[in-house]
Amino acid sequence: MALSRIPEEYIFIFLEDLFICSRVDQETMNKIFDWILLNSPEHIKLSLYPKSIDKIFSRDFISKIDQEDIYRTSAGLSVYRKDVLRDLLREGESAWDFEIYGTSRSRKYSNFYTVNKEVIKVVNGVVRGKSNYHSLNILKNLGIVIQSSSRPKMGRLEAIGAKLSILKGRLLYFFPPTIRKSLMNINWKVRGVNYRWM
Repeated sequence: MALSRIPEEYIFIFLEDLFICSRVDQETMNKIFDWILLNSPEHIKLSLYPKSIDKIFSRDFISKIDQEDIYRTSAGLSVYRKDVLRDLLREGESAWDFEIYGTSRSRKYSNFYTVNKEVIKVVNGVVRGKSNYHSLNILKNLGIVIQSSSRPKMGRLEAIGAKLSILKGRLLYFFPPTIRKSLMNINWKVRGVNYRWM
């Protein structure tokens, strides 16, 4: 595995379809990395989800992720201890699979954390294999033009659907972790069509 060739203890994951769209809060980033070196967490997300009310860091920059929470593992904007990442990865899984099934495998790890403050603002350039209409507009307004002729572009309706999917996911965070987990597994049928929350 390629991870065995990396000598560092921690791996910072930043996927290629994420685009930084504002100045990085370097002061907070430095504090987070200092905290990592002092406390040896198994994993810390640098995105705002999942959220937690268990704030443990000065100025509430970092909080602990419940062991029963959803989306504990992340394939983007994350720092993992290398041995933990190696244990969670499975050959053949996509990034999406890793976030779903890797979360189940991560239950045995208790030292998973997340930030409570957005330190790296990004937009996701690709959703479901297509260039994200909404993200392309944001980047264009910032003076960044993405040459994506080889990749199909998401239409307006698809972009609205993707935004609604994100909002639907964020609604889960109004519930405690164990209820979020249960809601993720609910199936229901409308006019013969099966649906799940996510």
